[in-house]
Amino acid sequence: MTPDTAVPPFDALAAQTALECGQYRRAAALLEHAPPGDAAAWRQLGQAYLRSGRTFEAELPLRRGLALGDPEARLAYGNWLRVIGQFGAAVRELDTSVAELPDGELRCLAQCSQGVALFRLGEVRSGLNGCRSGYGAYPLTQALAHRRARLSRVLGQMHLHLGELETAHRYALESVAALPSDPDPLSRFLALRDLGRVQARLGRRSQAQLSLQAACEVLSAEHYSDADLPRPAALRLGAEAELSALSAKPGASQRDYASRLQALSVEAYALHDSELRLWTVTHLADALSCQGQHAQAMYTLYELGTPRGLPPMLSVLRGILMRRQRQYPQAILDLERAEEVREAHPLLYWRAQLHLADACYQEARLQGDHLEAGLAVRGLVILSRALAHLVTVEDQRVYGADWQELGELSVHALLEPDLAPLMESLLSTLDWAESERTDSEWTDAEPAGPPLAGPPLAGTDQGSVQDAVSLQDAVSLQDAASLTQAPPIQTTALPRLELRLLGPGAATLDGQPCALSPSALLVLCYLHLSPGHSRNDMSAVLFPDFDKVQMTAHFKVTVKELRVVLGPDILLLDDTLRHPRYRVGAVQLGLDLSALRRALADSDLSAAQKLYRGAFLEGLDPESDWADWLRGELQMTLNLELQQALGAARTAPELRRVLKLTERLQKADPDIAGAAPELDEAMQAAQARLETLGK
Repeated sequence: MTPDTAVPPFDALAAQTALECGQYRRAAALLEHAPPGDAAAWRQLGQAYLRSGRTFEAELPLRRGLALGDPEARLAYGNWLRVIGQFGAAVRELDTSVAELPDGELRCLAQCSQGVALFRLGEVRSGLNGCRSGYGAYPLTQALAHRRARLSRVLGQMHLHLGELETAHRYALESVAALPSDPDPLSRFLALRDLGRVQARLGRRSQAQLSLQAACEVLSAEHYSDADLPRPAALRLGAEAELSALSAKPGASQRDYASRLQALSVEAYALHDSELRLWTVTHLADALSCQGQHAQAMYTLYELGTPRGLPPMLSVLRGILMRRQRQYPQAILDLERAEEVREAHPLLYWRAQLHLADACYQEARLQGDHLEAGLAVRGLVILSRALAHLVTVEDQRVYGADWQELGELSVHALLEPDLAPLMESLLSTLDWAESERTDSEWTDAEPAGPPLAGPPLAGTDQGSVQDAVSLQDAVSLQDAASLTQAPPIQTTALPRLELRLLGPGAATLDGQPCALSPSALLVLCYLHLSPGHSRNDMSAVLFPDFDKVQMTAHFKVTVKELRVVLGPDILLLDDTLRHPRYRVGAVQLGLDLSALRRALADSDLSAAQKLYRGAFLEGLDPESDWADWLRGELQMTLNLELQQALGAARTAPELRRVLKLTERLQKADPDIAGAAPELDEAMQAAQARLETLGK
């Protein structure tokens, strides 16, 4: 913005018109030649940069407009802070803006923007009330109808987030009604997209598809000259991802949805838009986990980590991912943080309660816990509270994908006299919703994944879920009865079997070494973490390349070895079903793998380093697909935790300690470094900081 005699005189009206009509490229080109002392032009240039996707370039013009005294500049700067995720600073700036501005349109806009920042900061009711105040006081004139409708859209988003669907739908329709008078294509797109989201939550899938298709059309290159700018392009890609989830076949929907989200994650990172990044990362991590790509899902989730670890919302989502991997102790630790997000993210909170109830129930079974005490009772209490709430909500269908994953838990609830009426009511609603659609249920207001499509260890009986048309068929009543009515295993006075699975395998029974082959250790570990599987189930997971003859011979040898070394009752066989199922018998079983997971959940790298003597079951022969997957998952988790620790270390002693831990872990398993190349960069940066501190 410097004087230049080679260009035409600055046309302020043309620049303002271009900005209001969504022609951000033209607006920026005009405003870049405005007089240096024009405060309004500086503010408008920052707004043009921000709306087009040049987020960080917007800061300087906005601050200059503020310094020169433009009355709207503080409001625009507060909105910029909100976009980049600085919600506390945004609230302070917008609070000042509300106090400084006189009554009128601008003050109402500042109140609404302040409400949005408070809402995102976690002060949900204060934010909602602030936005309502600004909306209610906004001037009711025909010329400003489309601007007031933009506030309707924001209020609709808030009510959708809180699960108040009818109110959200009313605001969304009000926003869409003003489309003909709104000259900005980006505003028209957002109104149609948000209407589609509400319709999807209400179960009106065909209407939602039409709304999302119309939204995408608004930002198409044929109808919008600036469609190729970073922000409009990213928003359109996100709507296309939601549309693919609603309209495609189940298998294709999952692949296309995840691939679009992966492309969007790159765009969102470049935009520095905190809300778009959060939406993309959480949905992508959930979708990848549901497809069985657990390591990639975890890596995606950690993209939004901080030096202090994951924020509560992402920790809760990590708990859901860990439950799908049957890592129940860590899942319970993470899901317990759901109380921290109850007000700010109610849908995620109630999803977490369902997954926490299942994690408690499954861990109780693994520990041989009585169904009348301990973890099992805790799971029932959590489930009872969740069911009592879910039968009252407007959008019960949004939990359909979770119930498909938690089929065994739903059947367990049907067998409990106090819970059965609530569960039957929910299932009737979900089954009715199933009859209205031909493909998988998807939602978009919170992280909610598709029906499970990962390997059997992703958290449920895969065959039963994929083949189910009704949720009541996800786990048969006969199977559930055999699991829930089996006599509990008493753990007192039982022999203690410790398995060392990290590095070269080893085992001790009551403190005495016992010779077990790596294959025997693998089978024991698998059945401890995932009891109740037949020989065919185990073969499909552990050794999918074996033919029937190889499978039979291998398992006969392994089972015989276990019973000879550890006693005939080490493996119990339930032969009441068509395919007999195995589980670990009368023994207290301890795994260094479980201790490692607890250490990593606490970010205790010192304890993790002592436990991690090498990759999971080094030297296993024949190699196992499941062992290889688990090995890679541990390497990725360690890599990410080391990156976090290296980035957080600031003092010389702490840097030396973390660097030494990193070197020791990489010496134990060189493949940790290869799990994510960013670890080498983090080590180099930490070493450079250490050298600087030493000078």
